Parts: sequence; structure tokens; C-alpha cells
Amino acid sequence: MPHPSSFGRGASPSRPRCEIVHSQKPEEARNEALTVENQKNKRSSIHSLARSLLAALALGAVALVAGEAGARFDDWLFDDMPFLDNPAYEALYFRDESSLRYGRPGARWKKVRLNNLGMRGIEVSPEPREDCRRLMFLGASETFGEPAVAGNEYPARVALHISQGACVEVLNASFPGIAPQSLNMYYASRLHQFRPDTVYVYPSTHFYLSERLPRGAPKPVVPSTLALNEIPPYEDNRGPLEKSRLLERLRDSAETPAFLQRQNNRKLIAKLLASEPDPTMFDRIPAERLELLAQDMRALIKSIRDSGAEPVLMTHAVRVTAPPRADDMDDLAAMRVYVPRATEQILAEFEYAAADVIRDIARETNTRLIDVAREIDGRRDLFIDLVHFAPLGHERVSSLIIEDFEESAR
Repeated sequence: MPHPSSFGRGASPSRPRCEIVHSQKPEEARNEALTVENQKNKRSSIHSLARSLLAALALGAVALVAGEAGARFDDWLFDDMPFLDNPAYEALYFRDESSLRYGRPGARWKKVRLNNLGMRGIEVSPEPREDCRRLMFLGASETFGEPAVAGNEYPARVALHISQGACVEVLNASFPGIAPQSLNMYYASRLHQFRPDTVYVYPSTHFYLSERLPRGAPKPVVPSTLALNEIPPYEDNRGPLEKSRLLERLRDSAETPAFLQRQNNRKLIAKLLASEPDPTMFDRIPAERLELLAQDMRALIKSIRDSGAEPVLMTHAVRVTAPPRADDMDDLAAMRVYVPRATEQILAEFEYAAADVIRDIARETNTRLIDVAREIDGRRDLFIDLVHFAPLGHERVSSLIIEDFEESAR
């Protein structure tokens, strides 16, 4: 063992050298540990949220695919709609050489199935059957019927009831949006070729309050020569979402609250009025529009008779009274979107005045008349809106037509 004198002066005893480490305060250590833990929890929460979002998106995608498949399966099972078809309203129609719009044979949309002649109803031969009376119906959406219901429209009900006791063929040659001014051109150009015995005319008289009515002399009628087998196919340029039958059903089932619909209608009417050449409101029933109606009905009656058929006029019925009741105002306001210059009061009064014009034309031209307006005007239970019939309304109108048919057959 070395003697203590062997160490140099000032030398410290022999022991291991080490660095001096300053220890952290307890509070700082805890804070640092908490920060690390919070960062871990945050990363875990982000990962968990991302997984939840991905799972929700995946579940939503599966639900949409399943819903779309379910809608298509339902259409295939109950309406014989091919599973992979993408029916569209535009596919229902084609335009001929004169740019007139006609039904496309065999076209489908919702519950609508056009027959071999491009009309709503069962298959009918282009040529009338022997010893069989052929009835044709001209009109707009009121006659075409509800797209979501098959066989409910009054021409279909007429066909169902009359055919039980007689040989009768019914041709529903109507389509949505056709103005009465155009009926004569359509009939003289193509529809007369189907050789009806009787033509029932249900004119949508509210069109005469529109600023979109053609002015001046009628266009010359050019007979259509386009054969049924020459109709060009429909080119569907819609995107995937527009082809979805599930989304179409959701749109159809969605209902806008009444107060929001009123607000939207007011805004749209104001916008439409601002774009009109004459934005002033009608302060009276426009007599010149009623005269246009009379002229058009006279021309159509002549065309029908010249083709060898018998015309039957029908007055246009509405859900409201004149003057309108409080319950009628929403129906009238909704129609003003199409005829913005007409106030609710004028619109109601015009419809009643137009029915009088139809009655006068029937007497003047010695034409049979079915006075639908006198029978059901103001019957709110028979309509779903201002002009379109509820099922009970279609049933009532069909019964009036059947009564007229049976009386004329005596």
C-alpha cells in the first residue's frame, strides 16, 4: 500500500473521475412526460379518426352501391326494366324532319313505357283493326299522366273499361309540355296517319298566359315521312350520377317545405319578370289570348274533320275557384312560375273564361263537348296541384268520357 507521501502536493485521493450531471426539477420532468404522452394521444386520435372516416366512406359507398342495386332490382322485378338500362326522360322523344317532337317507340322512363307507336299505353297496330273503333287523346301532362304510376291516367282507364264491352283501341298521343297552339301542327303532320275515329282534345289553356306563345301566322304543316323503323337511337351523354336510379328516387321523394317553396317561387317570378320584354302584370283577363285559343281550336277541329275523324272538345278543369279561396293561393302561385305576368286572381279567372271559350267553340262548330270543368272545377280532392289529376280525378274524367262514348254509340 503506497505511503501517503508518494502523492504529489495537492493531489486528491485516488477515485474514479466522472462528469457532474445536473438533475431536472420534478415539475419539468412531469411536464415533459405529459407532452410526450399528449403527442402520442394526438397521433393516436388522428389515426383513429382517419380509420373512422375511411370506414364511414367505405360503408357509405357500400350503402350507395347496395341502394342502386336495390332500385334497379326493384325496377327489374316489378316493371320489367333491364337491370343495366339507364332510362332518361329525354330518351322518350325524338324529333322528325320538321323538328317536331314525338314519342320514341319502346322508350322507358320511371313507370312510363311507350308502345310500338311511341305512345303511352298497350301495343297497338299502326293500322286500325276492322270493326274496331279507334280513340285518340290529344293533350299535355294532364292527359299523359303521372310518370311514377302506370295505368292511372284517364286514357288508360277509358281503355280498360270500354274494351270490356266493345272493340276499342285507345291511342294516348299526348306528351308533357305541349301547348294547345301546337296540337294542330302535330296532328296534321303525323298523328292523323294513325286514322283515329274519334279525337278527344283536352287543351291546357293556362299556356295562353305565357309569353312564350308563338306570334304571327302558323308555320306551314309538313307531313312527316319518317318511318317508325327509321327513328335514330337516343345518345345518352349523361354522367354517372345523372344515370343513378337511386338518386332519382330520392329526388322524387324529397319535398320542399311549403314556406320555402313560396319563397323560392317569389324569387323566381321576380327574376322571370325582369327578363320579360313586357314585365307589367295583367290588370285584366287578356282578351287577345282567349281569341288565340278560339282560333287554334277552330283550326284543330278542321284538321281532325278533314282527316275523316270526329273531334270532341273537353273543357280544361282546375283545382281552384274564381275568385280563388285562401286554400287555392299556393296552387296558383306555383303556376305563376310558368306565367309570371298573371296574378293569382287573373290566372284563376282566365281558366274559367277559357272554359267558356271552349263551350262557345263547341256550339259554333257543332262539336261534341265533354264539360270536365263544369263537373270538377274547384274540387281539391280530385287534383294534386292546380291542373294535374289525383287518381280520383282521373277516374272521374274517364267516367265522363265513357258516358259520352256510350251515348254517341247509341
